[in-house]
Amino acid sequence: GAMMALAFAFMWAVSLYQLWLWRAPAGEAQGAGMQGRLVG
Repeated sequence: GAMMALAFAFMWAVSLYQLWLWRAPAGEAQGAGMQGRLVG
């Protein structure tokens, strides 16, 4: 149970983080750059 709750909280935090990241760029063209920044 604890592990499932932890995994859910982690996925929620990641999705929230990505929402904030992808709301920042003005255009869709910068999407690839943001993805690269996430990986690197």
